[in-house]
Amino acid sequence: EPLYGACKAGLIYLNHTLALELGEYGVRLNVVAPGPTPPPSEAFISRGSCFGMFDRDMLESVGERFRATIPLRKLATPYDSAHAVLFLASDVTGRHQTGQVLGVDGGWYMPH
Repeated sequence: EPLYGACKAGLIYLNHTLALELGEYGVRLNVVAPGPTPPPSEAFISRGSCFGMFDRDMLESVGERFRATIPLRKLATPYDSAHAVLFLASDVTGRHQTGQVLGVDGGWYMPH
């Protein structure tokens, strides 16, 4: 998926560049990079979602395959990403974070 990879790399580089340029003004820029995150219920699944391409039984099978490739052996939830955003946005926990990419993926992107 070269287009996806190029877009993702471009966003990360843009984050780094803007963090460098705007840091002197106290502006913090960070990226949250979630791994496989199924929606909280079927009501949130659309046909455009990778999870929307499967029926219920197949979806469980796909979830098991994803879990097997994640070092923590569990899929993220939308709340995991929300907590990462809150961590970075907070003036208490994220006040000295800028230009970072915070993976919320259970170790999925780590080299194996």
